[in-house]
This record gives sequence, C-alpha cells and structure tokens, in this order.
Amino acid sequence: MAKTTTPYIKPKPVMNYAIGLSLGLIIPGLIIILISAFNFKVTAEEDIRRFTDLPVAGHIIHSEKDYQVVVLRDPQSNIAEAFRSLRTRLQFFTKETPSPVILITSSMPSEGKTFSSINLASACSLSGKKTVLVGFDLRKPKIYDDFGLNNTKGVSTFLIGRDNINEIIQESGFEN
Repeated sequence: MAKTTTPYIKPKPVMNYAIGLSLGLIIPGLIIILISAFNFKVTAEEDIRRFTDLPVAGHIIHSEKDYQVVVLRDPQSNIAEAFRSLRTRLQFFTKETPSPVILITSSMPSEGKTFSSINLASACSLSGKKTVLVGFDLRKPKIYDDFGLNNTKGVSTFLIGRDNINEIIQESGFEN
C-alpha cells in the first residue's frame, strides 16, 4: 500500500471564489482604465476646454432627420435653436468685421461639414443678413441637391475659367 507524506489536496471554494471575484473586478477595471487613457476623441465641451483656451462657440446635436435643411424646414426644433445660438455667438466674435467669412472644415469625411454650413447659412439668412454659401466639396458635392439647385456650373467651372462669378451664383429660393 502506497503512502503519501503530503496532506490531501482538496478544493477550497472560499479561496477560489475570492480569487475569481478579485480577478473579475481587477482585469475589467484595468481594461477600462487603459481604454480611457488612450481615447483621444473629443466627446464633450470639457475635452476641448481641458486642452485649449479657445472659446467654444456652440454645440450642435446630431440630427436624425432625413433632410439637411433643418433650420428652414423645422425652425422650432432643438437643432434650429442650436444654430441660431451659434449664429448669435459668431456675430459677437465678428462684430468688428463688416463682411465676415466663416470656414467650416474637418479632417474626415461625414463629420457634418455640409449639414453645419447649410444650417448656419440658413440661420444667418433668417436674421436678415445677405448670405452666400459656397460649397468647395469638388468630389461629392451635396449642397446643390439640398436646395434643389443645378450642379452644371459652380466653383470648379469658375476655377478653370469656364464661367464667371455671376454665372455660378444661384438663388436658393429662400430670402437673403
């Protein structure tokens, strides 16, 4: 008959549960901390204020509408109010400029450049200011379609010298 010199090995459920619970809390906690440490996306105004002293002119929420011209088609919406607020703040920033030029751009496609420019221009025109909206997206122009305009003449035909400035200006169908 064989004999052992070590004591019997048996499961220790209390210790196993304690280790499992500890690892179940520590490992996901470390993963969450690492993800937030390497997250460089701007998700709130506080993110901008943390890294720069520049003023935040406005905050526009995402639109779920199937049309772009929210300010003109749904003037009572929260989005239209946000654009009116942005217009007012921009007027404060440009009060000394007789004819301000505002450029809307971004580093990536589909970030809302067309949506923002259409609705900011619409908000400015509703305040009684003469407004010119120029679309410089030469690869995928969209502004003409949102206003029901013709796309045969525009910035590209002006830049190559085929049309003059008066030939490419089109009325949007809305005042100013």
